[in-house]
Amino acid sequence: MPPGQTLREVNKAYIWTLDRNLTSIVVRALSLINIKYEIPYRVDCNNLKEPGILIVEDKLLGSISGACSVGGTGGTEVVVVSPKQPIFSALSVIAAYMKLHEAVLGLDTSPERPAYALLADGMAINAGYIEWGALGGVIRELCSSLRAFDMAGSIGVGYSSWIERDTLLDKLRSILNGVDCKGKLSIYLVDEHRSNSEPLYGIHGTDLLESEDISAAAIVALRTRSRRSRLVMAL
Repeated sequence: MPPGQTLREVNKAYIWTLDRNLTSIVVRALSLINIKYEIPYRVDCNNLKEPGILIVEDKLLGSISGACSVGGTGGTEVVVVSPKQPIFSALSVIAAYMKLHEAVLGLDTSPERPAYALLADGMAINAGYIEWGALGGVIRELCSSLRAFDMAGSIGVGYSSWIERDTLLDKLRSILNGVDCKGKLSIYLVDEHRSNSEPLYGIHGTDLLESEDISAAAIVALRTRSRRSRLVMAL
């Protein structure tokens, strides 16, 4: 867990998921904040071994029993996750144990598939490669997370020699057309010069950032709101 962060008193999780990728996302999110977990054979909220938060895949909600509480009070707290929303799910798990303040999505742009890295409060939450056409969906999911967890958000878009700034801005406006984050998301153009060689200081969970392009995307995220960035729009 990043230095300076404080957790709730509950420090146990029970994972009730079927999707393997989703399970990996949940386990990794818990490891970022040092929460121990258990994968039970069945779930009865009245008979858990010790107090904890139950993390349930959306399609398995009907299979849990006992005093379980989804979005309410009383009983075992339940966090619902979905393989269709990997970013929202990872942030949901972490937000169940600690207050999150800001998420930053960094993009290392390229003609075909940009690399991306999502950081939240100094933790690497999600990273990979994405088609330009799918980027709008990721940003909508990020917007949902910002609203749900009352977080500030920004996107750093790295620019380099393969595309002119104005052309890149036009591309972004087209992708973001219709996206409304209720004023919570700021978009920056970020100078990504030498981003491939800059060290990743201050990031917890760098196992996601091993490829050169994804590491560069994380550096772009870190440079957001710095002298090497320029605010270009807000959503």
